[in-house]
Amino acid sequence: MKKAKTNWLDLCLELVSDYLDQIYDDEAMEQKFPPITESAFSIAEYASHSPFITDKIRVASMLSSGLGLLLQETYQYSLALEAYKKALSIKAKHGNPNRFAEHFNIAKMLNETEDFEGAIKYYTLCIRERQKRGGKHHISLIDYYLEIASCYSQQDDNFKAVQNCLICLDILSKNKDADDPYFVYVFEIYTTLSEIYLQCGDYRESAKYSIGALRICRSHFEKNEFYYLSKGRLFHVNARIYLCTGDYRKSLTWLNKELAIYSALDEDMEGIASKISQTYNRMGIAKLRQRHFEEAIKCYQTVLRYQKELHITASPEAALTMNNLGFVYGEMEEWEKAFEYYDEALKILLRYFGEYHSDTMLVYYNMAHDYCTMKDYPKSLALTEKIIGYYSNIHGGCTTHLADAYLCKGRTLHCQSQFDEAVVYYRRALDIQRQLYFDFHPDIGETHKCIADALFDSGSDLAMALDSYNHAKEIFEKALSKDNNRLSLIYKRIKLLSDHQ
Repeated sequence: MKKAKTNWLDLCLELVSDYLDQIYDDEAMEQKFPPITESAFSIAEYASHSPFITDKIRVASMLSSGLGLLLQETYQYSLALEAYKKALSIKAKHGNPNRFAEHFNIAKMLNETEDFEGAIKYYTLCIRERQKRGGKHHISLIDYYLEIASCYSQQDDNFKAVQNCLICLDILSKNKDADDPYFVYVFEIYTTLSEIYLQCGDYRESAKYSIGALRICRSHFEKNEFYYLSKGRLFHVNARIYLCTGDYRKSLTWLNKELAIYSALDEDMEGIASKISQTYNRMGIAKLRQRHFEEAIKCYQTVLRYQKELHITASPEAALTMNNLGFVYGEMEEWEKAFEYYDEALKILLRYFGEYHSDTMLVYYNMAHDYCTMKDYPKSLALTEKIIGYYSNIHGGCTTHLADAYLCKGRTLHCQSQFDEAVVYYRRALDIQRQLYFDFHPDIGETHKCIADALFDSGSDLAMALDSYNHAKEIFEKALSKDNNRLSLIYKRIKLLSDHQ
C-alpha cells in the first residue's frame, strides 16, 4: 500500500491555529507571540514555493484574520502590523486584488495607537475598494466614513468629523429604497453626530440627535438584542450629556437605566461584560464629581473585576481604571495609594504604548495635579512640561489635551502665587478652547473662572476679575444645571467685587 504524502502546509497551519486558539489560557501568553509570529512567517515563506495560488491565499488569510487580529487584540501592535503587511505582500505578489480585510484591520489598529492620519488613509483605501465593487453611493460606505469621522473627532477636528457625517446622510438619501440597513445607518449617523456635538460642548445639538436616534430605535428596530444594545448606547450618551452639564443625579439615572438593559441580556453574550464595565466606569466619574469617594472606588473596583473576567487585567483599559482609582485616592489625599495605582498604570501603558500616547499623558496629568495639591511644585511643573512638549507637536498644537496641560501649569503657578504667569497659561488654554469648543462649553467658563481667581487673588486688576467672573457666569448659566456648585461660588465672588466697587 502506497504511503500517503504528508501535506506539510496543512499540518503547519493546523499547529499555528491550535496555538492561536489556546494562547489565552497561558498567563505568560506574551512570551509566545514572537515564536508564533516567526512560525507563521516561516509557513508563509514555505507557501511561497507552493504551485497552488490557493495555498498562498490561505496563508495570507491566516496571517491577517488569525494571527494579526489576535496580536492586535492583545496589544502587540508592531507584530500585528508585520503580520498584516506580510499578508498584503503575499496577495500583491500573486495578483489577489482583495486586500480589504488587511486595510480595514490596519486602519482599526492605527486608530487604537492614535495614528489618526494613518487610520484615515487606510479607511480611505477601504472606501475605494468598496466603490469599485458597489459604486460611489453604496450604503455600506457609511461604515468607513463614520470611522473617519471618529478619527477627526479624536483629533478635535469637529468640523471635518461633521462633514463626514453629512457625506453619510447624502449616501443615505440615495438609498431610501434599501431594506433594514437603512434605519440602522440613520441610527448610527445620528448617534455619531450626537457624540461629536457632545465633545465640542453643543449639548442641545447633541441631545437633538440622541433623541432622533432613540426615535429611530423605537420605531424601526425589532425588540431583539440589537434593539436593547442600541438603547443602552443612547442611554450612555444621555448620561454623558448630564455629566458634562453637572447634573450628576440625572446622569446616574441614565447610567442605571443602561445597566438595567445590559443586566437583562445574556451575560455570556459577546461584548456585554465590556459594556457593563464601561457603565460602571462612567458611574465612578459621576460619584467622584459628587465627591462620594467610597462609592466611586466601589465602581472602579467593579470595573477591575469585569476586566479580570475578560482576561485584560494587564491591558491599557485596566491601566486607565487604575489611573482613575489613583485620582480618587488623590482627591482623598491618600497619596501613597494614589501613586501606587499611578505607577501600576504607567507600567502597563509604557509597555504597550510608550511614553508618547494620550493614555500615558493622562496619568502624568493626574500625577501633576496631585503633586500640585501636595505642594510639590517642581515635580508638578516637570510633568506638565512633558505633557505640553508632547501635545505642542500634535495636530498643530490645537488640542483639548494641550489646553488642559496649560490649565494644569497655570494652576501650579497660581498656587505658588505667580499670578501673572498663571494668567498667561490660562489665556493660552482659553485661546485653544475657543477654537475647538462651542461658545458655551463649560470648560470655557471654567477657564474664565481660573483667570478671574488669579486676578482676584493677586488684587492687581479687580475690574478685569469681575469681567471674567461675569463671562464664566454667563456660560455656566447656559451650560450647567442650576444647582451646580460652581455657579454658587461665582455668584459670591461677583457680589463681593460689585460691593467693593
